[in-house]
Order: sequence, then C-alpha cells, then structure tokens
Amino acid sequence: HQSAGPDDNVSTQTGGPGTPDPGQITATNRTLRGLLVDAFAIKGYQLEVPEALTDARYDIAAKVPAGATKQQARVMMQNLLAERLHLKIHHESRNLQVYALIVAKGGSKLTPSTDTPAAQAKAGPDGFPVEPIDPVKGGSYTSYNNTLNGKLVGVKQTIGQLINILATQIDEPILDMT
Repeated sequence: HQSAGPDDNVSTQTGGPGTPDPGQITATNRTLRGLLVDAFAIKGYQLEVPEALTDARYDIAAKVPAGATKQQARVMMQNLLAERLHLKIHHESRNLQVYALIVAKGGSKLTPSTDTPAAQAKAGPDGFPVEPIDPVKGGSYTSYNNTLNGKLVGVKQTIGQLINILATQIDEPILDMT
C-alpha cells in the first residue's frame, strides 16, 4: 500500500534471504525508484522513473518461501511490483556522463588496511568522528556531514567498494582508472 507520510523521508527495508529474517521482506516508506533499484539490482542512474511517480512512497510486507535465494527474492519483488502497480519496464541504451577515478600526479595517499583494531577516538583533527577498524565486520564506509563539509571514512575497503559508494552518492557512473 502507498505510505501516508509523504513528508517523512525516512525509509527502511529489512529481511529477506541472507538476513536474520529470511522469510519476510518489510519495506517502509520506500520510493518506487528505491524499490526498483533493489528489485533489479541496478544503480540509480540506470533507471528513469516518470516525474509523476517520483514522490510516491510505498510500504510492502512480503513473505519469502523458505530456502529462497537473494536473486529469487528479487524476481519475486519484480513480479509483485509489476502485478500490484501495473509497471511496464523497457530497456534502452543511452549515453551518460561518466566520471573516472584516477590516481593524482603526486601518487596515491591510500594506505593498506591492517587487521589490527584501531583505538576508538571521539573525533579526529578535522573534527569528524574517526571510524575504528573492526576485523570481525571487515570494515565499513561511513559518511559524516557537518554543515556543508562532508567526509567519507572507509576502513578495509577496496577501490571498487569506494567507487560504488561514490557513484551512489552522486547518482552517476564512475570508472576505475586507478
């Protein structure tokens, strides 16, 4: 059903294969764009949604059969969206602006990750929180926003993971030319 709180921008999606609740997917206040990006495992810049549908938000509670894979759950969500919302999907090729991540003239300033946990600090010299290395979780990306200044902290991540998080932030494709 369509969510009642269009001004509320908080949306969540939990459950499904590979999570602690594999038998149920619960989506709350999700945009159609977000649902489609997840259902088709695509990037936001690969999808064009008609302007009239960009503000609509939906709640979904879907049962997932025992033993279903993530890919099977995606296909189930695709079918649910097509059936309930009468969506018509079509594929086409388009030329897009593309960014390239390159190594600067002075060389890379990235340092290899270690398995040694870092001491937790309340804030670094720039005033932003310092993300500790967590060998159990394998690290993470965390973004911080302080007025107009932002910071992205990556711990134990690959360049490919950095590119994915940056591409999501700017909603444009990024090539790895490092």
